[in-house]
Amino acid sequence: MLKPQIRNHQASKVFSHRWPGALFFSIVILGFCCLSAKPSYAQSKNGAQCPVGGLQEDVFSLSARQLHARDREYAAMSGQVQLQGPDYRLRANRMIYDNKRKRLQAEDEVMFTRCDPRDPSWFITADRITLDGEKARVKNAWFIFGGTPLLYIPRYQIGLKKQRKSGFLTPKVSNKSSLGLEFGTPYYLNLAANQDATLTPRYLSKHGLQLQAEFRYLNRLDKGAVHAEWLNSRRYKSDRYAWGLEHRFHKGNYLNFDLSLQKVSDANYFQDLDAPLDKVAEQYLPSFIRLDYAARGWQFSIAGESLQRTDLSATREDRPYVHRPSVSLNKTWSHGKGFALEWNGDWTRFETRRSAGKPEGRRFNNRVGLQWDYRHPGFFLKPAFSLHHTRYSLNRLSDRNRDRSISRTLPIFSFYTGLSLSKALNHRFHNTLEPQLFYLYAAERKQDDIPLFDTGERDFRFAQLFRHNRFNGQDRIGDANRLVGALTTRVIHSETGKEALRASVGYIERLSRERTSLSPGANNKAAADLAAELAINMNGKIRFQAALAYDKDLNHSQHYHGRLSLVGAGNRALHLSHHYRRDEIRQIHLDFSQPLGERWNLLGSWQHDVRNHRGLDVLMGLEYKSCCWGMRLLAQRYLKDVDTFNDDALDYNRSIGIEFSFSGIGNVGSRNEHVLSKKINNYRPF
Repeated sequence: MLKPQIRNHQASKVFSHRWPGALFFSIVILGFCCLSAKPSYAQSKNGAQCPVGGLQEDVFSLSARQLHARDREYAAMSGQVQLQGPDYRLRANRMIYDNKRKRLQAEDEVMFTRCDPRDPSWFITADRITLDGEKARVKNAWFIFGGTPLLYIPRYQIGLKKQRKSGFLTPKVSNKSSLGLEFGTPYYLNLAANQDATLTPRYLSKHGLQLQAEFRYLNRLDKGAVHAEWLNSRRYKSDRYAWGLEHRFHKGNYLNFDLSLQKVSDANYFQDLDAPLDKVAEQYLPSFIRLDYAARGWQFSIAGESLQRTDLSATREDRPYVHRPSVSLNKTWSHGKGFALEWNGDWTRFETRRSAGKPEGRRFNNRVGLQWDYRHPGFFLKPAFSLHHTRYSLNRLSDRNRDRSISRTLPIFSFYTGLSLSKALNHRFHNTLEPQLFYLYAAERKQDDIPLFDTGERDFRFAQLFRHNRFNGQDRIGDANRLVGALTTRVIHSETGKEALRASVGYIERLSRERTSLSPGANNKAAADLAAELAINMNGKIRFQAALAYDKDLNHSQHYHGRLSLVGAGNRALHLSHHYRRDEIRQIHLDFSQPLGERWNLLGSWQHDVRNHRGLDVLMGLEYKSCCWGMRLLAQRYLKDVDTFNDDALDYNRSIGIEFSFSGIGNVGSRNEHVLSKKINNYRPF
């Protein structure tokens, strides 16, 4: 039990008359405060703890000039009454504790704060504040910040415990080019221990009044959320809306059910109303349903999906196919000596809009595979053989002479082996040398008549050297007669087992020409390709990662990605990355976080499209954090439509916002924490 610390200035006369009752109520009141308060600590930039009020975690203090008690029913304190706990301080001219209701009421020039009482940065002053053990009820109050009254509060509740309570949350205020002035005040509903809801009236000066609602639930086996928003738009003749439903059921490792339904009123909804960048960048809004079941080595799955266009620049011809439905069944028979027999079967129906002018159809894919995985210290051997049979039943073909029924059967054989050699460099590090050899043979079959339902070409990287198919999906299985040689070396900490350095290089020698391609008649080159990777980690402070794919025939790199990370003490960090893909992408991304003293922090992010000479995203922010309050100023500009290449038509969204965080009260302002978490690596919010 926490030990109360009592300071009594001029209560000796009161105690002389009724010292047992006064002492009892003093202990009861302090016990009430101990149960209702929870210590709160803020971390300064140099890592030192900053206890609010300067008290220890288990110490409470009560002081008053006079104290009266009556038969364990109530206690009245008056004259500069001060109640101070580890994370709050309450001051008033009069306080009354009701033992029956377990309630403490402060009256007459009441002040509540969570800051250092010697110099509070903010406090709440009110006619009356009532503490009931879990929350403080404030009536007819003013919020004072920096000595200036900022907000009048008719009624408010302050949580003294980390428990969910119904009531208004702190408002959100921001100014963005796409929305104008934004103001929203959420109302939180604590429906049950596992259910809650939030209603948010939101005013947008450029669009009108919007109402947002969200309902969440969490049970032992399932969880989910329902959200909806409606806008009385000034720019559209009809109202605008969006809604979504998410549900997930999980039972052990054998039964999973996922459901996600989403819909918006129009294709410009996300661009106009400043949705998260991941949704703005997508051209289609997906909805899906999926069921997975596993038992006795069998794995069964059935799924279906649909798409809604959310970008007007997306053409009907580019609309992807959807699965309606997709069914798969897999089974693996394993033997204790490394032998395994696998069977995989899936049936999928692919659909798209009729206006897209693309064929539809059903695909049945059947694969049987046998492999032996032999492992010995310093050596492994893994031969494998598989037989693939795929049958298509097509409709809606533009060419009437084209076959509606297509079948394809081809074998694949691979042989994979390698060594792992190790030696000590010194007492701290040891070095490994890992040569690998991989042979792949896949028979050539004619596949030009098969439509591309869900298949594309993989990015060529080091891991691609050991894959059985250079395409993703089942509509193309690449023919191959190739030999791969690879070498990996590592420098490893002997005590921790962490990698200080890893370097890998692999070389493909094609023994025959590879003819299978995504587009009919494409001339695939018969040349050697090289892939390399490098990773350096110097005590977690300097990290470098790079990946390279090189085309020997063209004497040019096909793909390159590099990233340098410098991480210092506190929030000090710098990340620089460069991403290049031949004839497609060349981008640079820089993000940083730099402390300015003990309480200030400067951060930013810059993403630039070098190939098209345009900026994609620029973000700058400044943060301040003290023991009981914080401030964040953030400015951002990002390109709304990355598919636009005309400089005169570039559409940027600009925003600037300020956010205040008050310990134990909440955040007021633009609420941009989710943006920083995505743009700044390893960002730590205040």
